[in-house]
Amino acid sequence: MEYLKFTGPSNPLYDGNTVAWFDYTDLSTLTLIDSSVSRWNDKLGSGHDLIQSSEFRQPLLTATGILF
Repeated sequence: MEYLKFTGPSNPLYDGNTVAWFDYTDLSTLTLIDSSVSRWNDKLGSGHDLIQSSEFRQPLLTATGILF
């Protein structure tokens, strides 16, 4: 009988402990006003979206990522 051998960490998206997944490279998950991020949607669909309605507190999307 052949057994599967564990060769690395489990995928955190399906481990039952991950509550949200945010990916700044997926622009479809971001709501932008100019370069300010007003909403960042959770890719798992668990409803843990990041929302900042205050214009002066919104993070900026830059060429290297999101600057808080």
